[in-house]
Amino acid sequence: MKTLKTLLTVFAMAGIFSAGALAQTPTNQTVQASAEIISNLSAGATSALSFGQILASATPSIAYNTASAGWAEFTGATEGATMDVAITYPASLTTTGTSGTALTFAADAGAGYQSTSGTADPTSATALASATSGSFTATSDGTNTDFFIFVGGSITDASAGVSGETYTGDITIAVTHQ
Repeated sequence: MKTLKTLLTVFAMAGIFSAGALAQTPTNQTVQASAEIISNLSAGATSALSFGQILASATPSIAYNTASAGWAEFTGATEGATMDVAITYPASLTTTGTSGTALTFAADAGAGYQSTSGTADPTSATALASATSGSFTATSDGTNTDFFIFVGGSITDASAGVSGETYTGDITIAVTHQ
């Protein structure tokens, strides 16, 4: 019986001391949450990619880095932000006349950007990765972080057109902050 009492006393003492050993004081750590609000991009001026008057035998092409390139201006970029560009071209230019004909349009003359405010200058444009997409880092001229996207293209079958009719198609340029 004495052995049983001693054994029970030892277990009781071990339980008391081990309960304190199992309990641990929590260690706290803080993680800060932060966010920087950036401005929305705004669309500014545009200039059409205009082939002008062409002969039915012509296959005109306008490169993105020439004076005739089409362009769109965007304002409000954040300095150092990466701009993702996606460009959708029409498969054809359709007529505003009654013939119902279409001219095949090709997005084979590239696309580029100019990261500066002021006047659009396609001759100083830097090429995007492809005619349909690319990314670049917005830079500032000290005041603004505006930029221009330039597009080119070609008409591959002017002979399908009807003399006196005008043909048009929309090129959509989408730009987002990355």
